[in-house]
Parts: sequence; structure tokens; C-alpha cells
Amino acid sequence: MKASLSFGTIILAFVLLTLQVNLSSCEKETVTVTVRDTTIVHDTVPAIELTNTQLLTNNSWMVDEVYVDNAGITKHYKRGGENTTGVNYSNIRLTFAANGTGSTTDVTASNYNLTWMFTTPDQKNMKLVVNGTVIYNWALVKISENELLQTTPIGNDLVAARYVPAQ
Repeated sequence: MKASLSFGTIILAFVLLTLQVNLSSCEKETVTVTVRDTTIVHDTVPAIELTNTQLLTNNSWMVDEVYVDNAGITKHYKRGGENTTGVNYSNIRLTFAANGTGSTTDVTASNYNLTWMFTTPDQKNMKLVVNGTVIYNWALVKISENELLQTTPIGNDLVAARYVPAQ
């Protein structure tokens, strides 16, 4: 038996040879890809919010600003600025301990012990007893890391004060 090549087989061989020559004679393009590592960190531990007691006891506090209303006449004290109250509040300091005790320094720089407690479940009202005898009922109390706000009636006056961490 004699083997013969058909016309189709010859054409197929020619096409394959042409493709081989054309493919091997092409220049290859070189593409440079730069990949940079990126690290993304997700904090899966939520920040723990401090309680009012923790915020209150983390600092000693000094008066920064006071408004006093007496029979419709408003007086103002601002540390390092205006003082129309006639009282120098710059000496006042308060320190609270988590066990309900603490200390205070008054306008004359005299030091006294105090006890304190929140008087409402929402902790927006407090009672302070200075030296076992003088009682202050604070209302509208707001405590944060950077300020302590309170309003209290004292005699015929309504006093609103802003305390900041003592330096």
C-alpha cells in the first residue's frame, strides 16, 4: 500500500508551518505590574464608654466659667477673663473618689472633705455635702472627659458652672 498525501493534508501542513514561523518571529511585549501590599486593620473591639463615676473621678476639677443669676441680674466669671461676680473662683477645686468621698478647695483656698452621690437614676442630679454640714444639690449635671457642667440654687442665686480638669 502506497501512502499518498492529499491536497488537504498539504494545505494544513503549510498553514501550520506558516503560523509557527509567524508566531516565533513576533516580539513579545513586556508588561511590568507593580503590586503594593496594603494592610487594612479593623478594630473589632468596641471602645468601652466610661461611666459618669469614672469620668468624674478621673480628674480633679477647677472652675472655668460661672454664671450667677440673682433676681434677674446675671453675673459672669470666666477664668483668665471677665469677672462681674465679685468672687474670685480661681481657687475652687473638686476631687471625687469612686467611694463617694472627695475634697474641695473653696474661694479662700481652704480645704474641706466632701461626700457625694448621684440622686437620680439618670445621674443628672447630685448631692454634695461639704465638711459634713453644707449641702449642694446639683441639677442638670453633665460629665465628660473635658468638662463637668452643673446648675444649683445657692440661697437666692441660681448658679451654673463649668469645671474643667485641673492643671
